[in-house]
Amino acid sequence: GGAMRIAPVGLAYAACAQSVSIPRIGESSGDPDALARVVESLRQPVAAAIACTHTHPEAIDGAALLAAAVAQAVHVSADDVATLDGPTWFGALAAASTTEPLKTNMHTVAEVLASVAPDAPHPESVFVPTDKELLQSWTDKWFQIRTSDAIPTVLYLIARYGVGPHAAPAETLVRAVALGGDTDTIAAMTGAVIGALHGTEWIPDEWR
Repeated sequence: GGAMRIAPVGLAYAACAQSVSIPRIGESSGDPDALARVVESLRQPVAAAIACTHTHPEAIDGAALLAAAVAQAVHVSADDVATLDGPTWFGALAAASTTEPLKTNMHTVAEVLASVAPDAPHPESVFVPTDKELLQSWTDKWFQIRTSDAIPTVLYLIARYGVGPHAAPAETLVRAVALGGDTDTIAAMTGAVIGALHGTEWIPDEWR
């Protein structure tokens, strides 16, 4: 729940951050610790924003990762989305996590994601939970009410379907719901990053 409503903090950070540069999503060169510094600088404002309901270090850690993802996403131009390296970005976020079991789960999913060819076409059906078996391989708690289960799931979906040559924002959000579990929370967090990445033009007319 804390991470579900943290997007405004990421947006504010992206708008006013001066002392810490925000690295490009999927950046594999340059300063490898740049994203970790973004996450670290977000921890205090994130903790303050969710303190009324969430004070556990893991909840703050996960919300800081999501806020950093949003802060990065708003700086991506529409033309650049197709060139973004989702697995590299996910791996950098995994390295920035500091709490267990979130850190372990992030690294486990990073290994799974790295095995998916970046130019591989998406599975045909978006309504069948095609990723559920894959993601269940690292947790037996399919209802993702805990941060350590929810955040890796959301960021996996973004890295797999929301960026790269086959980026499909509407499909990414539908897949988030099709996975089952804590669908409103997972979809809200997925939608926050998708919206920051792609704006609003992708929203189907029938949804409006």
